[in-house]
Amino acid sequence: MRKNETNHSNYLFSILAIKNLSTPFAEKLGVPVIAGSDSHQCLQYGSVLNRLNTTCATVEELKEAIKRGNYEIELSPCLQTKVKASVIMKKLLKQLNGEAPSRDEAEFGYMA
Repeated sequence: MRKNETNHSNYLFSILAIKNLSTPFAEKLGVPVIAGSDSHQCLQYGSVLNRLNTTCATVEELKEAIKRGNYEIELSPCLQTKVKASVIMKKLLKQLNGEAPSRDEAEFGYMA
Protein backbone atom coordinates (compact mmCIF):
# COMPACT_ATOMS: atom_id res chain seq x y z
CA MET A 1 0.00 0.00 0.00
CA ARG A 2 1.36 3.44 -0.93
CA LYS A 3 1.85 6.17 1.65
CA ASN A 4 -1.03 8.34 0.40
CA GLU A 5 -3.39 5.36 0.51
CA THR A 6 -2.49 4.77 4.16
CA ASN A 7 -3.07 8.43 4.94
CA HIS A 8 -6.40 8.42 3.08
CA SER A 9 -7.36 5.32 5.07
CA ASN A 10 -6.51 7.17 8.30
CA TYR A 11 -8.77 10.06 7.26
CA LEU A 12 -11.50 7.62 6.29
CA PHE A 13 -11.16 5.90 9.67
CA SER A 14 -11.44 9.29 11.40
CA ILE A 15 -14.53 10.19 9.37
CA LEU A 16 -16.13 6.84 10.22
CA ALA A 17 -15.30 7.26 13.92
CA ILE A 18 -16.84 10.74 13.93
CA LYS A 19 -19.90 9.46 12.07
CA ASN A 20 -20.28 6.62 14.59
CA LEU A 21 -20.27 9.20 17.39
CA SER A 22 -22.51 11.71 15.65
CA THR A 23 -25.14 9.32 14.26
CA PRO A 24 -26.73 8.43 17.64
CA PHE A 25 -26.80 12.13 18.55
CA ALA A 26 -28.40 13.05 15.21
CA GLU A 27 -30.95 10.25 15.58
CA LYS A 28 -31.84 11.53 19.04
CA LEU A 29 -32.45 14.98 17.52
CA GLY A 30 -34.23 13.52 14.49
CA VAL A 31 -31.81 15.03 11.96
CA PRO A 32 -29.53 13.45 9.33
CA VAL A 33 -25.74 13.42 9.47
CA ILE A 34 -24.28 15.43 6.61
CA ALA A 35 -20.79 16.64 5.71
CA GLY A 36 -19.85 20.20 6.52
CA SER A 37 -16.88 22.36 5.71
CA ASP A 38 -14.33 23.79 8.07
CA SER A 39 -12.15 24.99 5.21
CA HIS A 40 -9.72 27.68 6.23
CA GLN A 41 -7.80 27.69 2.95
CA CYS A 42 -9.09 27.67 -0.61
CA LEU A 43 -7.07 24.50 -1.25
CA GLN A 44 -9.32 22.59 1.16
CA TYR A 45 -12.58 23.23 -0.72
CA GLY A 46 -14.12 19.99 -1.91
CA SER A 47 -12.22 17.79 0.56
CA VAL A 48 -15.43 16.39 2.03
CA LEU A 49 -18.81 16.86 0.39
CA ASN A 50 -22.38 15.64 0.19
CA ARG A 51 -23.08 14.01 -3.20
CA LEU A 52 -26.80 14.07 -3.96
CA ASN A 53 -28.31 11.06 -5.71
CA THR A 54 -31.03 13.24 -7.22
CA THR A 55 -31.34 16.64 -8.88
CA CYS A 56 -32.79 19.38 -6.71
CA ALA A 57 -34.16 22.60 -8.18
CA THR A 58 -35.39 24.18 -4.95
CA VAL A 59 -34.37 24.41 -1.30
CA GLU A 60 -37.40 22.29 -0.39
CA GLU A 61 -36.31 19.52 -2.78
CA LEU A 62 -32.82 19.66 -1.25
CA LYS A 63 -34.25 19.39 2.27
CA GLU A 64 -36.38 16.40 1.24
CA ALA A 65 -33.43 14.63 -0.42
CA ILE A 66 -31.39 15.04 2.77
CA LYS A 67 -34.27 13.93 5.02
CA ARG A 68 -34.71 10.80 2.88
CA GLY A 69 -30.97 10.08 3.01
CA ASN A 70 -30.72 10.43 -0.75
CA TYR A 71 -27.04 11.45 -0.63
CA GLU A 72 -23.58 10.10 0.13
CA ILE A 73 -20.77 11.73 2.10
CA GLU A 74 -17.72 11.68 -0.15
CA LEU A 75 -14.02 12.19 0.57
CA SER A 76 -11.82 13.68 -2.14
CA PRO A 77 -9.34 11.14 -3.55
CA CYS A 78 -6.66 13.81 -3.04
CA LEU A 79 -7.67 14.66 0.53
CA GLN A 80 -4.17 14.17 1.94
CA THR A 81 -2.66 16.46 -0.70
CA LYS A 82 -5.29 19.14 -0.07
CA VAL A 83 -4.66 19.09 3.69
CA LYS A 84 -0.87 19.09 3.34
CA ALA A 85 -0.92 21.89 0.75
CA SER A 86 -3.16 24.05 2.94
CA VAL A 87 -0.84 23.55 5.94
CA ILE A 88 2.16 24.60 3.83
CA MET A 89 0.27 27.61 2.46
CA LYS A 90 -0.70 28.71 5.98
CA LYS A 91 2.93 28.52 7.13
CA LEU A 92 4.14 30.50 4.12
CA LEU A 93 1.50 33.19 4.60
CA LYS A 94 2.50 33.53 8.26
CA GLN A 95 6.14 33.90 7.26
CA LEU A 96 5.31 36.50 4.60
CA ASN A 97 3.25 38.49 7.10
CA GLY A 98 5.93 38.28 9.79
CA GLU A 99 3.60 36.44 12.18
CA ALA A 100 4.89 34.30 15.00
CA PRO A 101 4.46 30.54 14.61
CA SER A 102 1.72 28.79 16.56
CA ARG A 103 2.66 26.90 19.73
CA ASP A 104 2.73 23.58 17.82
CA GLU A 105 4.79 25.06 14.99
CA ALA A 106 7.30 26.50 17.44
CA GLU A 107 7.43 23.34 19.57
CA PHE A 108 7.91 20.95 16.67
CA GLY A 109 9.95 23.29 14.47
CA TYR A 110 7.50 23.42 11.58
CA MET A 111 8.54 26.89 10.50
CA ALA A 112 11.96 27.99 9.29
